[in-house]
Amino acid sequence: MNYKLFCLVILLLFSLEIKVNADTIDYYHIYYNNILINNNSSDSGAISFKKVEIKESDSLSVKYWTDTPCASCRFYLVAIDENNIYVKVTSNIGQGSPLTISMKDILDWSAQNNVDYFNIYYYEEKPAYPIHLFKLVLK
Repeated sequence: MNYKLFCLVILLLFSLEIKVNADTIDYYHIYYNNILINNNSSDSGAISFKKVEIKESDSLSVKYWTDTPCASCRFYLVAIDENNIYVKVTSNIGQGSPLTISMKDILDWSAQNNVDYFNIYYYEEKPAYPIHLFKLVLK
């Protein structure tokens, strides 16, 4: 009797369709002058700064992680202005290493080209598909 019950349970388990989606969870931290201002696992929307409050030494950094780390891969952080022009590209080796952009460079570009927002992307050397992290807005 126990054997028949066991077989019935096994048969029922195999007959149930269990769907499992394999998914990776990427997450990142955004720092302004080494102070955490945002941590997220999806597009952070817009992050705004007042132009008059940005100092020459200010920086914006991102640390990005996935569940499949690569210690020897090169990773990039890219700032593209509202006219789709690459403004700044920075890189580092090893996942989770900080990728830093000088806010002075962004502010200078903004003044010279009359642009107020920049899309910030992250990508890994291989495969090289960009991930939109957030929009940087200067007011």
